[in-house]
Amino acid sequence: MNNTLVVIFAIMLSVNLSCGSGRVSVSSDALAAKGANVAIIGFDMRNKKDSTAVPRVSDEFADALLPSFMEAGFRVIERKKIDLLLREAELQASGVVDADGAVRFGKIARVRFVVYGSGLVNPSGGGRDFFLHSVSVKMVDVETGATALAASWSGAGLRPPEVAEEIGKDIVKKFKDSPAGR
Repeated sequence: MNNTLVVIFAIMLSVNLSCGSGRVSVSSDALAAKGANVAIIGFDMRNKKDSTAVPRVSDEFADALLPSFMEAGFRVIERKKIDLLLREAELQASGVVDADGAVRFGKIARVRFVVYGSGLVNPSGGGRDFFLHSVSVKMVDVETGATALAASWSGAGLRPPEVAEEIGKDIVKKFKDSPAGR
């Protein structure tokens, strides 16, 4: 009996350690703009322990989020084109992590929406692997400067691409459940 309780407790603990909670909000303008061009310009992912940037995790998160925007009905601009435009606009060095930078980039790239965000990760395995602590995703409307989509997630025990996929599922659901998505 004691072994059974230990096993049950261990399973419950592992489930609780590997979960998080998230939230997605989408404006009516974004819901009505299916088919618009969107650029996912990147995420400022930082090590929670020392605040250093973790570009590999940023790229993994953005790449994992991309299919969800396509499934939600957007035309996603290729990352290589985005990197080229960022270099040309000299925005890459300074980072595009705020709404003003996203709008500037969006006008140069001729897209309707720009997706960006930030997050904190916990290193594991000597820094070879990372688990997401929290992340914020924003989609700004280039025409108005308004936030068209906001998503957040916090928790522990999941790798950044897994969290991006979870957030992506919620984004797709919002668009498919909207009157414009039916």
